[in-house]
Amino acid sequence: MNIDLSKKISFTSIAAFVYIIVPLKKVFAIDPAGTLSTPPDPAGTLSTPSTPAATLQNPLGGNIDSLPALVKELLNIVLIIGTPLVALAIIFAGFMLVAAQGNPEKLQKARSALLWAIVGGAVLLGSYILAQAIGGSVNELITP
Repeated sequence: MNIDLSKKISFTSIAAFVYIIVPLKKVFAIDPAGTLSTPPDPAGTLSTPSTPAATLQNPLGGNIDSLPALVKELLNIVLIIGTPLVALAIIFAGFMLVAAQGNPEKLQKARSALLWAIVGGAVLLGSYILAQAIGGSVNELITP
């Protein structure tokens, strides 16, 4: 049992490193000249560098520069992943209906699965419509 726990901890730490630490490397970039600072002057006082030491880049990409743009991109990702999942859930519920062969318990489970697959699709569609409505209203308020 301790071996399984240590494997889970190792996997979790590796996953945390890959998904958290490695992308942070892209945030800080050295300027093209490669200079990080200028040497101090002979008097011993600190001098300011002529070029910035590092520039902060947007890790999310060039087109995400505001909170509404971030929400829009996250919603697009959820829709891209969720739409095929809803389709697969409906297909699976159909297979459950066929495989039930008249068994009342299996038919009830299959109908329940179909109902919740349709509810999930409605939630996805509703979230998209609501986001578009709110985004359109905010854009109309912002632009004169």
